[in-house]
Amino acid sequence: MDAAEVEFLAEQQPVAIIPSFSLDRIYLIGGDLGPFNPGLPVEVPLWLAINLKQRQKCRLIPPEWMDVEKLEQIRDQERKEDTFTPMPSPFYMELTKLLLNYAVDNIPKADEIRTLVKDIWDTRIAKLRLSADSFVRQQEAHARVREIYDAFISHDSQCGVVVKSLTRVIWVLVPTCLETNWVTLGQSQALSPAFLTGLLLWG
Repeated sequence: MDAAEVEFLAEQQPVAIIPSFSLDRIYLIGGDLGPFNPGLPVEVPLWLAINLKQRQKCRLIPPEWMDVEKLEQIRDQERKEDTFTPMPSPFYMELTKLLLNYAVDNIPKADEIRTLVKDIWDTRIAKLRLSADSFVRQQEAHARVREIYDAFISHDSQCGVVVKSLTRVIWVLVPTCLETNWVTLGQSQALSPAFLTGLLLWG
């Protein structure tokens, strides 16, 4: 996926808003929305929340994880652990960017949140590079490829380059993988040659 596709998926994520208008339930292909009543929170896709915010029809409520204290905990854990820390959302980068771009006045301590999310991202990129370097040096697929791919679905051009480079390294190892029919992944996990081939195609 490229950056535009990932952002499109992020825009489908539900967020809470407080509307300033009244409207009965509306029926869309993706599901029903509403009803909308002034002052009462309601969940809508992010794309609709942004549209309403731009028209001054609502106030956005930040996701629970978009909090300085919670992000500090995630950042500290990410720095402490060798493996990737589970993120509160697979689209945390895109959600942060979109919410701070279009609803910064609704996000308490927006500057601190922006800095913390960037710190988390930078730490994860550093881990990805370290794991890829180890992968290349040792010529065996124990760099937690599945975990890396799930953690970094080509969020931006920089990460996309790293992930694609890693998959090309895997391609060199596919003949060996076909002989053994598996490759070691961290905690006794296994990755089939079929998945490796699919990973290369997706990359």
